[in-house]
Amino acid sequence: MLACHRIAPTIAAPRCGRHGAGQAGRLRRGGSCFSSSRSRTGTPAGRPPNYADERQGLGRVLNLHRALAHIPSLARHFEAMTGELKAQMGLRRYELVTIAAALALRSSYCALAHASVLLRDGMEPDELLRIVTDPPGAALTGAEREMMAYAGEIARDAAAIDPARIERLRAHGFADAEISRIAATAALRSFFSKYLDAVGTAPDADYLALPPELREALVRGRAIAAAPGDTAAPPA
Repeated sequence: MLACHRIAPTIAAPRCGRHGAGQAGRLRRGGSCFSSSRSRTGTPAGRPPNYADERQGLGRVLNLHRALAHIPSLARHFEAMTGELKAQMGLRRYELVTIAAALALRSSYCALAHASVLLRDGMEPDELLRIVTDPPGAALTGAEREMMAYAGEIARDAAAIDPARIERLRAHGFADAEISRIAATAALRSFFSKYLDAVGTAPDADYLALPPELREALVRGRAIAAAPGDTAAPPA
């Protein structure tokens, strides 16, 4: 709890806030997710706003958006919150924190998706691979390593975080508001990653195009879909 670690609140009023290798890397076939995106009457259960754009641009709907069909309003709120955090933190910091949390959560989908954002932003695959597999040897600042470690700890066991942990972040130059944003980013990723895995959502087959070594390093849990619309099959 932030108050217990004496993170000072800001004066501004609060605002509401957007969207192991080896066996895990093998391909499996199945439906688009465990639950259907259609209601029992056969009509769509509800769609996030970007369904139409995806159908026009890709000819299909991404698996993560199929998984949100029954909770479109909640998806919009999530996108608003994560969008605000990204705007406040900057893209690199937001994505590094998100990837660290996703890896700790064994969320293949979120790790692949947010690694792809950094690649599109100009990061080289080899640099990203080092960040994922060898943070001490990667081209990261000390503050970036510290915030990524903190994000992973939140995802694994937030109750174990103590005041000394917060002091280490402060020692790396993080203000209390910045620590709060890192914590919120990791906590929101925990919600979304667990939701996607809980309803059986596999990463889209598009991620098979990533460099193999990087792809294998990012797939920590559910396997990549073998083809568009497929996901990993539910456990037997």
